[in-house]
Amino acid sequence: MLGLAWRWYGIYNNDPTFDENFHLYAAKDLQRGVPSDYTRAWLVNHSISWLYVYFNPQTYHEHVYVAKIPGIILSSLAIFPVYFLGRLLSPAAGLMAAFLWVVSPWGVGTSRVIREYAFYPVFITLEIYLTYILMQVAFFEKENIAVGYYRYYFVFIVFILVYF
Repeated sequence: MLGLAWRWYGIYNNDPTFDENFHLYAAKDLQRGVPSDYTRAWLVNHSISWLYVYFNPQTYHEHVYVAKIPGIILSSLAIFPVYFLGRLLSPAAGLMAAFLWVVSPWGVGTSRVIREYAFYPVFITLEIYLTYILMQVAFFEKENIAVGYYRYYFVFIVFILVYF
């Protein structure tokens, strides 16, 4: 909760940069059903478009506010995979890693930007954690190889959604 509050506080402090407006326009195009020329960061554009349908913003600043919500939420959710990665060393390391992510100026700053940068930490740390678990299963537990492939396929799909 502290991470979410920390990221939400000051959401109005900075206006979007030039290239962030492209995500706003692309989300608006998706909402209208018009093909957009800006196809970068599919997940960002679609999540903003879905929130536009739900919140129905009217002014430019309402559009900006709604467009920042997915980044803030996903950046706040990154605390869980960060904690689990740190817990691999020790529970205290997991708590310290989670706390450092909550108060990280870089994490807070990128969560308020309408770009895919706020989406990366949650997916990348989740992917690293799942890959570690997969390696444990594949090399040390000798589990059924088909189950291992299905788990790895899930990690691969997450990777594809984030980067492409």
